[in-house]
Amino acid sequence: MSAHRFGHRSAALYPYLEQEVDTPRGPGVLLQVLAGEAHVLLYRTREKEHGIGSRTVRFRPVTSFPAAEVRPANEARRRSA
Repeated sequence: MSAHRFGHRSAALYPYLEQEVDTPRGPGVLLQVLAGEAHVLLYRTREKEHGIGSRTVRFRPVTSFPAAEVRPANEARRRSA
């Protein structure tokens, strides 16, 4: 619906702004969508040195991806299940 309204296919990502998405380089938060491009704040989980099973989130710089390579996190996980 957004893609038709705004005239480009990457607009389909608008509803997922500020939500978790999956990218070819791992999960992150969708920050910005431009025509054909999406900017994602990637993150990764890392186990702490002390404490079994506890995790911290470390943020990476914002990374640009072709919009076609960014998927809402739930959708990507459903496809792989």
